[in-house]
Amino acid sequence: MHYYERVLGESFQRLHPQLQARYSEPIGKTQRVEGVMHVVENGSSFITPLLMLAQPTKFMFHNTGEHVPFMLETKSKQVGHTTEIQWTRAFYFDEATRYYNTLMVVDHETNEVLDYNGDGKFFASQMDVRVTADGALYMKSVAQFVRIGTRIVSLPKQLQGVGTAIEAFDEKQQQLTIAVHVYNPIIGTVKQYYGEYNVLYTR
Repeated sequence: MHYYERVLGESFQRLHPQLQARYSEPIGKTQRVEGVMHVVENGSSFITPLLMLAQPTKFMFHNTGEHVPFMLETKSKQVGHTTEIQWTRAFYFDEATRYYNTLMVVDHETNEVLDYNGDGKFFASQMDVRVTADGALYMKSVAQFVRIGTRIVSLPKQLQGVGTAIEAFDEKQQQLTIAVHVYNPIIGTVKQYYGEYNVLYTR
């Protein structure tokens, strides 16, 4: 059973059939998708230095553009009562290739989903995962934490970068689509991008 099917339960069957097929790879397999982000943009210009600081850890990046090719590769493994999924994202800008990586940990006893953003497990988001009325997959960060030494500290809402991601299937274009938006309650949009993709392989 796929990790999303475990988390979503019966509502997994309400996902669009193309998304059910997209999220059907067995544990231990690698899946690669490729596509184009129609738009990749930042919020206010003073966000740029913060995004640049995040680049070395593959947490986020400052580059923007249109019609940006991208790749996403996932590989999962079972670890006790959890499934760990490594998400490797590469965005191919004209000037550089940028990465945004996450390690997702799905606890099958509690149904809790945690995303560790970037390398090093310094920043984590607790995710709400659900199916929308029109069969899309909707994910939103509902709490965020940082690791300081051996301590895990909860971030106040004012400092959080609330992320939402929606994966859907465009019937008109016969295309899988994705839209991601990260915002802060005080400064507004931090980063957003949207585009379309195809599943290249699962092996």
